[in-house]
Amino acid sequence: MHVITRSILVVCLVSFPSMALAAEYSFDQSSSEIVFFLRHLKAIPAEGSFKEFSGSFNFDLQTIEDSNAKLVIDADSLDSSNPLRDAQLRSRRYFWTSKYPSISFVSTAFGNLHGSRFLIYGELTIKDRTQAVVFDTEILTPIAEISPEKPLRFRTEASIRRSDFDLGGERWYDPISSLTGETLKIRLEVGGTPTAQNHPTGSNPEI
Repeated sequence: MHVITRSILVVCLVSFPSMALAAEYSFDQSSSEIVFFLRHLKAIPAEGSFKEFSGSFNFDLQTIEDSNAKLVIDADSLDSSNPLRDAQLRSRRYFWTSKYPSISFVSTAFGNLHGSRFLIYGELTIKDRTQAVVFDTEILTPIAEISPEKPLRFRTEASIRRSDFDLGGERWYDPISSLTGETLKIRLEVGGTPTAQNHPTGSNPEI
């Protein structure tokens, strides 16, 4: 019986290699975006984005707990389509991009998969302050089409408290923080490009 069971397992691994291998992907900037939202004047939503970033993730659909991700954002690349606000956000009171040029995230765990959704737990570092955050994540690529040799798309978002990262304050003379809500929402839409190690020698990956 054990011989039969092992034989069936070998057949499955050979026939469906994409179901047996974890895949590594790099962030494709041309098909990815990082957007942040905050409430201005306590009611009106303001939106901005980071234009420059890099990262990678390993994703294993069958054993998602073995997956991991890391991301580095160029803080100075922020753009809210408002030069005055951008100058404030780059200043010492907010991201202080001249002293802290990078924002980073490193995952610590992936939650269980429910349909196409799961949670990513990790540590976010802004201005040398590190806090635990949870990203609510949805796979955009149809599950049946996921393969180590094909691109993978997903959407993920988290909400953080500005004060946890020393982003602004409540001083009366600050023209932004005195009018801005405490919560900052971060949303990523990521296109992942398979790395070379996913492709067997001589294969032609589908992009």
